[in-house]
Amino acid sequence: MRTPLTLITSPLEKYFISNASLNKDQKTKINSIYQNAQKLLRLINQLLDLSKIESGNVEPVVEKHDLVKQLNSIKQSFDAYAQQKQIKLKWESPLDSLFVYYDADIIEKCVTNLLSNAFKFTPEDGIIGIRLELHKTYQDAQESISKVSIHVMDTGKGISEEHIQHIFDRFYQIPEKVDRMGTGVGLSLCKELIEVHRGSIDVQSDLGAGSDFKLHFPVTAAAFEPSCVRTKSEEVNKSTSQQVETIHQEKQILLIVEDHEEMRAFIREIFEKSFQVIEADRGEKGMEMALTYLPDLVITDWMMPGMSGVSLCKEIRKNSKTSHIPVVILTSKSSQESQIEGMQSGADDFISKPFHADILELRVAKLLEAKERMRKSWQDSVMNQDLQQSPVFEDEFLSKATQVVIEHLDEADFDVEHLEQALDMSKMQLYRKLKMLTSLAGNEFIRSIRLQQARILLEKGSLNVSEVAYQVGFNDPAYFTRAFKKQYGFAPKTFISKK
Repeated sequence: MRTPLTLITSPLEKYFISNASLNKDQKTKINSIYQNAQKLLRLINQLLDLSKIESGNVEPVVEKHDLVKQLNSIKQSFDAYAQQKQIKLKWESPLDSLFVYYDADIIEKCVTNLLSNAFKFTPEDGIIGIRLELHKTYQDAQESISKVSIHVMDTGKGISEEHIQHIFDRFYQIPEKVDRMGTGVGLSLCKELIEVHRGSIDVQSDLGAGSDFKLHFPVTAAAFEPSCVRTKSEEVNKSTSQQVETIHQEKQILLIVEDHEEMRAFIREIFEKSFQVIEADRGEKGMEMALTYLPDLVITDWMMPGMSGVSLCKEIRKNSKTSHIPVVILTSKSSQESQIEGMQSGADDFISKPFHADILELRVAKLLEAKERMRKSWQDSVMNQDLQQSPVFEDEFLSKATQVVIEHLDEADFDVEHLEQALDMSKMQLYRKLKMLTSLAGNEFIRSIRLQQARILLEKGSLNVSEVAYQVGFNDPAYFTRAFKKQYGFAPKTFISKK
């Protein structure tokens, strides 16, 4: 169902939404088509969630998160919309941060749904508020937070008493005469999701004065079955145990970081024939997997519970082990400001959702082609530099790795294990990083630098072939000759005679 919608919305975004040649009436109609397609996509997602719950196979995935940070992030995602509708959006929390156990995906869906409803029925100059309330327990003079309540309040139209008792029934719609129409899915989904989370939802409302929807749920690990609670290490192990067994060094790896399970499956289906696909449903887990596997490319969603896609991209760029990895950010944000923010984080590309699968495939292919050109550029720069004179490369890691080899150039026993230790990298990390940047494995990289320096020494003409071989770390001049001929196409003596 999503693919036809993608085929509708992607051309609209690409050819019509920002088309300056359209007149006002055309833009209004195009925007109407686009907005309704987006509404249909949200409805499809809600119906799929309800179907899962109805099947009885849904359990919360409970982890320790900063609830205050997540709620603030949700509020910020509505700031621009509030400004556009001239509505005051307030956020109130008794704490600056609160690390507790809960299912971040369920809470995000519930709060986002309630906020969307609040905006739908609150007029201009109205007020919408989000408030976090803590419920504490005391045992042996120790204070702890066992439950929380999240209030989503508005000064909108309100709901009459006769309708409140049915407001959470599936597909229940308030009659049109009170101007509160909808699909009857959103509030029902909120109720069923929060019940999966061992919580509840209720509402207080006065017709004409506004409403206060309240989510109540536990935030301790003890409130959930042990099988639902994951520590960070357990989550990574559980989600990647199958992937670890199937990782092949020679095949390209694609990391998908997306909290929406169906979207991850959709992206995986696009690329699984060409890549080894590994997945993470949170930014934090995505960063751990990026460090472990050093994928050839990362595709990440922007909005996720906890670490966002933009924050993930910044972390990837800051870490010398992962800084080379191309990152594509997917988002429903289409404003120029959002795109600028995404690019400033170090993202290599920025694609709006819904998207056409062919476009995503093409963008990924182009990024990897660019990386291939960079690899060839490195090979050319190595050929034309005296690496003992402070090698200059665009990539900081390559400069450091090359310098380490140069410092141990005459040591025949200096091998890839010593290079791994010097760079503080695992065997897989060094292999994949060098392969991405140079097309060479560790020992090939070391040998290539030894031979390049040998070429420089042979050009100077002050040493014979055997002396050059020993000076660049070859114990066997005959092996040096074979390796030199393989890299440059002719033997060292022939090279000397030609210069």
